Amino acid sequence: MIETGFNMGAEINKLIEQLLIFFVMMCVGFVGMKIHLLTSAALDATARMISKIMLPAMLLTSIPTSAGANFVDAMPILCFAIVLMASLYGLGSLTAKMAGLTDNQANIQKAMCTFGNIGFFGIPLLIALYGAQGAFTLSIYTIGDQLVLWTFGVYLTYPVGVNREGFDWKKLISPTTCALAAGLILLAFRCNPAGNFLWDSVVGLGNCSKYLAMIYIGGTAAEIPFRSIFTKKGPYFIALAKLLIFPILLYPVLRLLPFMPQTTAKSLMIIAGLPSMTTIAVLARSHGSDSAHACQCVVLTSLLSLVTLPTVLFIASLIG
Repeated sequence: MIETGFNMGAEINKLIEQLLIFFVMMCVGFVGMKIHLLTSAALDATARMISKIMLPAMLLTSIPTSAGANFVDAMPILCFAIVLMASLYGLGSLTAKMAGLTDNQANIQKAMCTFGNIGFFGIPLLIALYGAQGAFTLSIYTIGDQLVLWTFGVYLTYPVGVNREGFDWKKLISPTTCALAAGLILLAFRCNPAGNFLWDSVVGLGNCSKYLAMIYIGGTAAEIPFRSIFTKKGPYFIALAKLLIFPILLYPVLRLLPFMPQTTAKSLMIIAGLPSMTTIAVLARSHGSDSAHACQCVVLTSLLSLVTLPTVLFIASLIG
């Protein structure tokens, strides 16, 4: 454990340890790109492997171990997910105005504030902190997150004035959502296949995701002109509002709700304070919007979250 001059608690120590691991892996990705051990094609392949194989494996194997969880517990989380994303969208609109952003950059700013990096950051982090309980909260939140992402989120990533494509419900069928559904079915029937060699192999596969995800983010940072990451106002407004102020204000509100357990409240607080979603940058690039602004937001918020997440959790521990 990390030694400090005051008792931060095992929970915060565990968070810091995880974030230090994340930072080291990000440095590996950054250096690997700079010395040409990694290529853009390798990063793209890594992203596909993480999102289509490893993260679904982690979700699938974590949800069935959620002791005591049931679908009555799920409804408040699902409802709150929609409220939380609406609040973050409003926050994104505010930060866009404060930064003087218009048109494409304003829409990307709103999307970057609304959608956190649940896949590459949230899943490995919350499972490491809260185990099966964190996985259950994430799985329910992800239902609302995916629905909003592939409808309104896609809309925000198109250039202003361009006709948006109609929503394709097939977008909701992905390895992640299939793993989520399978995990919830196993949970509903109280089926936990742990101990089976095939299941344990899938568990090990999922555990690799946090390392490769951070290497990917570090490699992505290496592709962006270094100065541009730190000279734009928009990403800083997201970092201040989404990563720090909003989750700090959110947690006391959650603790006032009689149906909200402390672990669920902390999980939702961390979800709210996650760095911006990598998928938005990918969609912005494919749709011809301002992908440079999106990448700057992803990289800067990912770096600053290494400091803001422990800060937010420490303040939450003082609140109780």
